[in-house]
Amino acid sequence: MFCTRIFAAPKIVAKDSIAPTKLNIDSSIEKKIFSDEAYQYKDVKAQEEKESFLTWLLKKLFGNASPESVETFWFIIEIILVALFIAGLVWLILKMNGGKLFKGESAKTSIFTDITEEISAIDIDKLINEAFSKGDFKTAFRYCYLRSLQLMNDKKLIDWKPFKTNYDYYSEFKSDRTKPQFKQLYLGFEYMWYGDRHITKEVFEEYKKEFDKFNQQLGA
Repeated sequence: MFCTRIFAAPKIVAKDSIAPTKLNIDSSIEKKIFSDEAYQYKDVKAQEEKESFLTWLLKKLFGNASPESVETFWFIIEIILVALFIAGLVWLILKMNGGKLFKGESAKTSIFTDITEEISAIDIDKLINEAFSKGDFKTAFRYCYLRSLQLMNDKKLIDWKPFKTNYDYYSEFKSDRTKPQFKQLYLGFEYMWYGDRHITKEVFEEYKKEFDKFNQQLGA
């Protein structure tokens, strides 16, 4: 018995006689096509990590706002920050200058630099009476004001120093109840003293009543 072994002929693949044509794409067209976001791979997690916390928070609160809205929002934030910076700078300058930056020339000087002794040891009532008897009502008026400062210093409501200004004393005055009255007195004093006003006996006596009333409120 003969076994016939059949051998399959090897499959011969015919080569295409036509060579593939190289596809040439204009570089400008290729750049335009692949610049489209649809063709770009985006790592969402990495992109979110690059965003600032505030931007992320805005998206969580308001959703995906338009770029114009986000730009407007940041512009407003910048304006607010600049305004706060300027306000803080002005506050710092005012604090360093005792609030005298926008005050008149009178707020920059003291009229008591001639007093060298301790204020508590001065007999101011004697000085008032001497000036009054000479008809020097302006000087008497000055000593009336100094008498109130002496009382405020004795009661630890201010810290008296000859070089301090009226606004310095007003700023550190530690009595909210009588602070408005003191403001009226020191402004009236500056008006009469620095304004070079002529003070008559009647005007002096009216002002002295106000000083006496204020001193009584302090418990003189």
